[in-house]
Amino acid sequence: MGLRNGGCVEAEWRQVIAVDQDGRPALVAHQLGKGKTLLCAYPIEIYLANQPSAFERKDQTQRIYQSLQEWAGIKAMVSTDDPSVEASA
Repeated sequence: MGLRNGGCVEAEWRQVIAVDQDGRPALVAHQLGKGKTLLCAYPIEIYLANQPSAFERKDQTQRIYQSLQEWAGIKAMVSTDDPSVEASA
């Protein structure tokens, strides 16, 4: 995987999960043996960091993390349906 001219992600032998508005790979997955890699071509963490109280609003921002957890096959020891409540063990 690499960048072409213009900064576009090349995804020749990976699975493109999502594309951007211009049809370029935005979310790319690859699995090798038991390992999984998920690459996002956009800085999601910066977007979330710039959202005041991102997990306290009624939007669905927290679903990004829930989806990544499910995709990776990680089972939470403790969970909550309320995004404004942090649960940990």
